[in-house]
Amino acid sequence: MSLLEQVRDKWPTRKMLVVGDVMLDSYIWGTSSRISPEAPVPVINAIGNSRRPGGAANVACILAALGAKVTLTGYYGCDNASNELSILLDANKVKNFLIRDLLDKEYKTTIKERVFADGVQIARIDDETIKPITLSTAECILNVVKQNLKAKMCDAIVLSDYAKGVLTPYLCTEIIHQASQANIPVIVDPKAQDFALKYCGATVVCPNKKELAEITGYGYEEGAEKLASDYSIKYVVATLSDAGILLVDSELPNAPKRISTKTRMVRDVCGAGDVVTSVIALALASSGDIESAALLANSIAGLSVEKVGTSTVTREEVIHSLLYDVGTKVISHVDVKWISESWRSHSKVVFTNGCFDMLHAGHVDLLNRARQLGDYLIVGLNSDKSIRKLKGLNRPIINERDRAAILSALSCVDAVVIVNSEEELWTLINTVKPHCLVKGSEYEDHNIVGSNDLVQWGGKLILLNHNVDYTTTQTIDTILSRF
Repeated sequence: MSLLEQVRDKWPTRKMLVVGDVMLDSYIWGTSSRISPEAPVPVINAIGNSRRPGGAANVACILAALGAKVTLTGYYGCDNASNELSILLDANKVKNFLIRDLLDKEYKTTIKERVFADGVQIARIDDETIKPITLSTAECILNVVKQNLKAKMCDAIVLSDYAKGVLTPYLCTEIIHQASQANIPVIVDPKAQDFALKYCGATVVCPNKKELAEITGYGYEEGAEKLASDYSIKYVVATLSDAGILLVDSELPNAPKRISTKTRMVRDVCGAGDVVTSVIALALASSGDIESAALLANSIAGLSVEKVGTSTVTREEVIHSLLYDVGTKVISHVDVKWISESWRSHSKVVFTNGCFDMLHAGHVDLLNRARQLGDYLIVGLNSDKSIRKLKGLNRPIINERDRAAILSALSCVDAVVIVNSEEELWTLINTVKPHCLVKGSEYEDHNIVGSNDLVQWGGKLILLNHNVDYTTTQTIDTILSRF
């Protein structure tokens, strides 16, 4: 099963249980143009504020945005922040089984307030209670876990530990034991130093490079392997910032794998670890393949650092990331239906088609201008078989696999679908339902496949004049004349 098929078919069917420290992330947005006369600090002119789920609640919302059915449990206070967090969880389609003790009036729901000036974070204020939950509270949370396992309502469990006191050693070890009995993977975002007390036997742990160094005292690869072997952890997926992700499989000792990251504009790393943990959990629950899960998590986490603050990543963004970062721009007729529906729901889709044999400046000009007419460009590429039928047995010069790879390398092209006949092209256009169908102006007097159907969905046919006077035939003739 391809990664795209996992996202399309498996992710919406997965049931995920998140346990951990929930928070309310608060943001004050403003501008600054002067320094305070009272102290050497900027004066912020507040222009807005926002609230978002944080910690384990952020993990739950990420999973829900990726299409999974999510249940969240943990502990929070009897305060306004908990009420606000509950409303946000409902809005994000997360089932809320958080526990509160009406007699514990002093316990505060954690609030992390960040102050931004001109898009740059300049301060963070934490208002929280850090203390281990009581045994009775732990039993209440454990009962939620047991009920979900008994009812087969979770395909994976995520322990989101922010060291605020919810994930006690007793609760962690009991959850890992109960999940193991039910053959359900447990994915941990760790904060504790003592793995033996809390995370021993987990399926996956996802430390960052700082945590890995502090816990083991070794280099990345040796430290990750030590974690796996010392604490019976099946996989260690360590995030190494701009160095990507390190994957260690306990069943393959001395064979760690590094997955490099794509260079991105980093605006905020807040929540990137939550994204990695969430995607690892969901992908592992969908396929059981840790390597593809790590590859996908690395790609998608890169999207989150381009955003400010804790934020979710949508399935549409996952599709885009897969097509660009994982190199799957050449897609099937099955996948294009789902992808085009997703894109079309919020963006403008452009479609063009052709042979694109021996790609030249004229092709590139047409494709670039077609892409400028919308947000996504899908290219229907004639197969070798169809080109031979159109242009004779000596064509194409370049086979369909290589032509598709060349087109995929163009930033203006978002997806490539190979077509074998006019009938298949017609079906593809009616599947994509593009906002714009683009052809060169030389097709003005031709019966363009799909053009008569555009009116059904409000599409438009656009014929573009060629700014660059090139043809493949001319290029071939030029080559032949020189030999």
